[in-house]
Amino acid sequence: MSAIKPSTDDDGRGEQESGWRHRFAGKSGLLRIVVPVVAVCIGIVALIGSQQTPAYTISDTSLTIAAASGETIPFTDITNVALKNAMPPNLVKVVGDRVGTQLRGDFDSNGTAMTIYVNTAVPPFVYLDTKNGPVIFNDQSAAKTRSLYDEIRHKVAAASN
Repeated sequence: MSAIKPSTDDDGRGEQESGWRHRFAGKSGLLRIVVPVVAVCIGIVALIGSQQTPAYTISDTSLTIAAASGETIPFTDITNVALKNAMPPNLVKVVGDRVGTQLRGDFDSNGTAMTIYVNTAVPPFVYLDTKNGPVIFNDQSAAKTRSLYDEIRHKVAAASN
């Protein structure tokens, strides 16, 4: 009865390669490590960026929302400002993030496209009707959101006069 020899892989120098050295040798092996690591890093950066609280800057002429996909809205483009305690029904994410209570990006509600920057766990929400469609946002607390609403409402009224 003969013993079964384990298979060997000759590396060209007469030496055997085995284990992780064999699997990750050469350019293709390096790609097996680098590609997943880079993909995970990009995913982590995107997730962290999407969870950043937007910053709101109000100037004499516009509202700037600084977020991963922020925007500047001239007060002359705002046709209505409202403060509501509920989000629109049947929200469907089109482009952006919906992680836990954080909604950022473009959404659709019953056929109406809108841009949203909210934490749904912290009502109320400022609703802006703009020439480019509805924009909904809130700040880190109800008091900050109400303050933003009041200031924007006054700026929009002044811009329309």
